[in-house]
Amino acid sequence: MMAGTLSEELVHRNLQRLRKSHGLGRPTVLRAVIDEPFRQLLCRGREYPPGSQAQIAAMTKTITAAIDRLTPAERRYVLVDFNLDKAHSYPTLTERQSSLAMLEKCNLKTVRRRSAAAMQTLAFQLLNPPSSGAVALRRTVAPDSRVPAAADAVREAAQPNAFRFFAPPLEPGLIDRTDEYNQFRGLVLGAHLGRTPVVAIAGPGGFGKTTLASQVAHDVAVRESFEIVLWVETGHGCTPARVVELISDICVHLGADRPALADPTQAGLHLARVIGDRTTMLVVDNVWSANDLAPFLLGAPNCLRVVTTRNVGVCPSEALLFRLGTMTAHETQELLRRNLPGAATDHLSPLSELCGGWPLLATVVSAAVGHDIRSGATVSTAVAAAANMIQVDGPVAFDVWDTDHRRNAIGHAISASLRNLDEHVTIPGTSRLRDRYLDLCVVPASTPIPIPVLARWWATAHGWTTSATRRFCRILADRSMISAHLADQDAIILHDVFGAYLRHLVGDDQPSIHRSLLDAFRPKTERWADTETPEYLCRTLAYHLDQAGLEGELADTFSSLAFLADKVVRCGYQSLASDHQILSRRSAGLAVHLTGAGFLLHGMSSRSDIVSTLHVVAARAGYASDEECSDLGFELHDLTPAVEESTGHIGAVVSVAASANVVVSGGEDGAVRVWDELRGTLLHKSIGHTGWIHATAITPDSSIAATGGDDGEIRLWNTASGAITAIFVGHTQRIRALAFTDDGTQLISGAEDGLVCVWDIRQQTMVRSPTSIPVPVWSVAISPDSSLIAVGGEDEYVRLIDAHDGAIVSESVGHRDWVRAITFTGPDTLVSGSGDGSIRWWTVSDRRLTPTKRIQLPDRVRAVAHHRSVLAVGAEDAHIRIFHGEDCIADIPMPNGVDWIRSIAVTETGAVIAACEDGAIRKLAHGSLTTVAPGTNTVWSVAHNSARGHTLLGDGAGIVTVLQDEGLPADYRVGAGRLWSLASAAGYFAAASGDGTLHIRSVTDSDWSLRLNAEQRRTWAVVLAENGQRVAASSDDGHVRVWHLPSGELEWQVRTNAGRIRCLAFNTDGSLLAAACGDGSARLWNSAGHLQRVIPAAGGWSRTVALTPDGTRLAIGSGTGTITIRETTTGEATSELSGHTGRVLLLGFLDNHLVSVAANGTARWWGPTGGLAAEVRVDASCQAAGFDPVRRRVTIAGATGVTVLTVPRHSSRIGA
Repeated sequence: MMAGTLSEELVHRNLQRLRKSHGLGRPTVLRAVIDEPFRQLLCRGREYPPGSQAQIAAMTKTITAAIDRLTPAERRYVLVDFNLDKAHSYPTLTERQSSLAMLEKCNLKTVRRRSAAAMQTLAFQLLNPPSSGAVALRRTVAPDSRVPAAADAVREAAQPNAFRFFAPPLEPGLIDRTDEYNQFRGLVLGAHLGRTPVVAIAGPGGFGKTTLASQVAHDVAVRESFEIVLWVETGHGCTPARVVELISDICVHLGADRPALADPTQAGLHLARVIGDRTTMLVVDNVWSANDLAPFLLGAPNCLRVVTTRNVGVCPSEALLFRLGTMTAHETQELLRRNLPGAATDHLSPLSELCGGWPLLATVVSAAVGHDIRSGATVSTAVAAAANMIQVDGPVAFDVWDTDHRRNAIGHAISASLRNLDEHVTIPGTSRLRDRYLDLCVVPASTPIPIPVLARWWATAHGWTTSATRRFCRILADRSMISAHLADQDAIILHDVFGAYLRHLVGDDQPSIHRSLLDAFRPKTERWADTETPEYLCRTLAYHLDQAGLEGELADTFSSLAFLADKVVRCGYQSLASDHQILSRRSAGLAVHLTGAGFLLHGMSSRSDIVSTLHVVAARAGYASDEECSDLGFELHDLTPAVEESTGHIGAVVSVAASANVVVSGGEDGAVRVWDELRGTLLHKSIGHTGWIHATAITPDSSIAATGGDDGEIRLWNTASGAITAIFVGHTQRIRALAFTDDGTQLISGAEDGLVCVWDIRQQTMVRSPTSIPVPVWSVAISPDSSLIAVGGEDEYVRLIDAHDGAIVSESVGHRDWVRAITFTGPDTLVSGSGDGSIRWWTVSDRRLTPTKRIQLPDRVRAVAHHRSVLAVGAEDAHIRIFHGEDCIADIPMPNGVDWIRSIAVTETGAVIAACEDGAIRKLAHGSLTTVAPGTNTVWSVAHNSARGHTLLGDGAGIVTVLQDEGLPADYRVGAGRLWSLASAAGYFAAASGDGTLHIRSVTDSDWSLRLNAEQRRTWAVVLAENGQRVAASSDDGHVRVWHLPSGELEWQVRTNAGRIRCLAFNTDGSLLAAACGDGSARLWNSAGHLQRVIPAAGGWSRTVALTPDGTRLAIGSGTGTITIRETTTGEATSELSGHTGRVLLLGFLDNHLVSVAANGTARWWGPTGGLAAEVRVDASCQAAGFDPVRRRVTIAGATGVTVLTVPRHSSRIGA
């Protein structure tokens, strides 16, 4: 595209976008914000792959070359505008230009005029490069060392360690409070050198805390001490959602991605990782609550937090405190003199006394007096008028530390200003300026309100023009009646002291003002979903509806799926958290359920996906939605009622820990339960994780429990209340093991990412960099003296790690399979358990591992636990074995139908707590086995019979339920215990039951049945050929077997030696059989049982497989969430799909697309090129899924019931 075809207006528009987004220093932003014609102009006719580094480099080079052809003066203005001049680096354009104005000793208007001229020249240079033949505005430019070259500035801005300064600009006319400034500056620098984490300024509102913090942030010595200076204001009424939003903005300013998080603690830990080890000063301004501050205090060991607050109680105990008092009489007079030039001291003295040393009041009073003087009043008359307006009780000046007196004082000052507005200010086309100022009382605290919002509101309600509204805002700024006029945001912000008084002044009229604002934007249809409201109103609509007393409209609006989907896309799913808080106080209806389900929308950006997910939430809550939403992705077809659960878990109990008569358990249902061990009663049930909870730990005093699992997060819980106290985010994959030190001050974690982390419980930070081992970690233990960490994982090694420096000090092979469990039994003794069924004793004297004894058990060892003299071992044969020393003194089997024991804990009394596969928690004490809590029966397996239109559900009691589109459900009992796998085709269904037997039944002949694999202890997976003539199954002895139907004759079998096989799949004609293997591969056999190919998969062990109908392609779903698609003839990978977290439970091909379901409750529909076409989340976790390609249905079984979805036929994203 030739430059001549581009208009200057288009170039200016793109330059403005770059200026607002800081795009030159952020390549991904540069790529996103500019138009395609402008992109082609910058590439100068050369073709690059869209979005490639080469394209970004070419565009950046064109712009920087044009900037460098400007004069040094012009270049400085452009670099400041683009936020590339580190001497003037601020978040907003107004702050940057104000900083430059102070340097050049001119007003802001002059800087803006010069900046506009420089940008005009830059646009000319871009449209007319030197090679174009046009007359260049600048042929040669003399170098100026004071102004950096544009390329160097861009390069520095793109560096992660480049200096960043995001404090607000200094206010004009600052008063030199030398003593306070020097004291506080000394505290900041001293705290930085002395590693004190927090410095706080405390004082009443309007005392200048923010001003002093800003002055110190601008101090040369302070700026030289820190690589980064950050600024954030929480404000009064701050919500958790607001904290997350503020942290997200900081992350973006630092060049990181905006985190998709809803929890403030989790967001704070993310910010700590973004800051890392860089020396940083983070100012948290106007803090009202310790909860608001806490996320900003996490991690980042080289970050100093500076807090401004009215309440010292919000600060941690180790904070250095600086109490800011009133101004001296001299300082107050100096402030008044700045605003009242020419006033004599004898006039200023009485005003100074009236203001009582309160800077905010002095500013307001002097603004009012100054206006009277400019209107013709004498100084003495104006001062006398002010004195009459501000009266105090008693003979001395009022005490501004007293809340009531401060309110009275500021009230008199505001009243004076309001009266002055009505009497002396005239704006054509307006009236009742006082009332318009009072309208600002409805704006939430510390929230900027855009001027266009005010303009539309006052135009609709009062007939004001836009120019009148803008003029009024400037007048309010000139009179110090608002905190700031944010020109770059086109918004104003009201000081919270003023806002509080205005609300007091307006009183019971507030609801009517809120309604007036809402009426200005209310759509004609009366449905907020039918219009795109300004972003301000999109974020604050729940607040305004609530304050307006429109509870019915509030509930109806936030029950609209379309409205909520639009809000989530525009404002993020975290924005629903504050809405949920409001609705929870006002309603118990659908809106509460929908806004409370925001966590299910994590990572979703498509309206159709969000609506699909909310449809499920609404239906699960018992509400039917009749909204018509175009381009839905997955559609809800049917669901079962929520499971009526007992106190026990739904599904398997995966982990358990015990201390001081308190037991903590984590389940497949994603729930954490706290039990009283002596009474056997449930104390708390808490929800927070998504997916399985694989690890639990409890402090020796039982006050804190730690849990971790599929979602990769560690959560700390208060066992007395059940409340979450902290979230640790440091692992990238499933957490398998947790252990507290004996003093409860540190927590050890191990995960499938191969990392072993040590966490400080009090500071809620990672103690040091993690130790990495070459395989996924399954077990960790800490020695009694907390000096050594023992680790086991997905190889045959036991490893010892120095707990202080993280070094691996010893490792030794002691097993022939994964080391799944490990525990210290004394200061220098250790026991490990393995998937090969062995238990190994070790000595660890001299910090070296020496094996001593090995005992072989009949099945995989899942758990070992030790307390005092009791060593308990749990295995997959569902036995608890008790050892004294190295001798087994008890061997107790679980009841029939219990498949295996997943976790073991030993209590203070020596009782053994077992977490069982059937969902029950059992207790072994004094040789007697009792049930603490039974599990809740649920659906463990799902299958479809496309030919007959059947859906089959297998539960934990050996019952198969056959559902039909027409007709009543039919139940079949097929063995005992959990049904691990189901398959159905033609007139048969096959079920792998908990007793190890493969049961095959006919749905047409109730007298016919077949039992296979009866000699096996476990049948893992089963599949039927579509014609019903063959059935294949995998078993725990490593074999895959294929039988003929209906004869039951064995056609072939093969031993794979490839780990546990959890899924089998035939192609349509049965000529190929695929298996998902525990060694991370998939295997293919032909109909004669000959191995055709071993195909590697990405992402660890293989959990599920699917073949295309013709058998030419194979999809493999891993235990870590990655999906690989390969050609079956060559093994060549054609696609690798990522996005699921946790195990992929289901894959199915249809119409050259792929459907997948993962254990975190998500279903995905992938397009032909591997793009995500649709997504829905039906639950926080699920345990089974089935796919019917004929009816295009996906059935998902989770803790809250069974959900049936219809796969989309069309989507605008398919093939993208």
